This record gives sequence, structure tokens and C-alpha cells, in this order.
Amino acid sequence: MPNKQFLSCRVCGWYDPNCLLWGKTGEDPSFGICPCCFVEAGNEDYTPESAREYRAKWIAKGAKFHEEEDKPKDWNLVEQLKNIRPDYL
Repeated sequence: MPNKQFLSCRVCGWYDPNCLLWGKTGEDPSFGICPCCFVEAGNEDYTPESAREYRAKWIAKGAKFHEEEDKPKDWNLVEQLKNIRPDYL
């Protein structure tokens, strides 16, 4: 099984083992919506360039956690961004 970086959101690094945006392999998009940055897995983050562009826009708008009810109490953006797979940074 791929490591956490390959299973996390390619834009913001959100990781939830119960909601894998890129499937169990890290290569099969679910087309689900990330509760943090609101990217659609497999659409706006399909290439490294598109993920970087979406991330830049999200950060420019304040990098807010979109689904507040899913936001962990100890949420730390800097730590979460470390979950992004290296080729998508």
C-alpha cells in the first residue's frame, strides 16, 4: 500500500483513511470532494501543474477549511501540507 503522501489530497494534503480521494493505490481518482480545500479528486488536481494552480488559488483565498464540521480541533495547515506527495508540490 502506498504511503500517506500518495493517499492524501494532492492540493492541500488532507488525509482521511475512510475517504481516500485517490483510492487505495493513490492513482485512482474517486472524483470525491476534499472537505478541506474543496478540490474534486481527478479533476482540478489531475496533473501536478493543475494541483499547484488550485493550491495557489486556495492559499490566496486564505486556505480555509471548507467543511468546518470535518475540521479537526487541532488542525494545522503547515503540518497538513507536508502530506502532499513530492511530485505535486
